[in-house]
Amino acid sequence: MHALQGLVGRYYYAASIAYDDVRVGPMNDISNIDAVALHLLSTEATDCVLAGSQYSRVAKTERVSQIELSYRLISASNRRLRR
Repeated sequence: MHALQGLVGRYYYAASIAYDDVRVGPMNDISNIDAVALHLLSTEATDCVLAGSQYSRVAKTERVSQIELSYRLISASNRRLRR
């Protein structure tokens, strides 16, 4: 994060899971503690913000599906992956 100081005032990190699924304790996936640990990366000059934790993966996919531009961009990504 120190490398971002002076360049980025606020860094939005896309949440992997919804707040309801956040757990602290033994786990197989480190993303389970994003909501608890991300703010620890903030500095005086850079604020790290977790974005989208209010939505489940399904809800996020549903929201993206309502953005017409996403169809073109996601299709382009899929074509590149299939080569």
